[in-house]
Amino acid sequence: GADDCLSALKTIRSLSSATIVLKRGAMGCIVYDGPISDDLEDGVVGKGFPIEIYNVLGAGDAFMSGFLRGWLGGEDHATAATWANACGAFAVSR
Repeated sequence: GADDCLSALKTIRSLSSATIVLKRGAMGCIVYDGPISDDLEDGVVGKGFPIEIYNVLGAGDAFMSGFLRGWLGGEDHATAATWANACGAFAVSR
């Protein structure tokens, strides 16, 4: 029931303390592990990769597999976000 991204993130946070990952396509992603501030960039920013997009099929699955590879491997959120963005970029560039 939110009208914008920031409101949606704050609503999700009010319902759960879980890690939130905001995917932003070519702009990468932002990981929130605590309170959501009024500045979206206050989370852990994972930079996107400049690639030519051929097909977006499987991008979300690839992104999630990369993020889980880092997160479940005990790496910090910045590293997990890098894995996620790299895997997503690889998937859409093929």
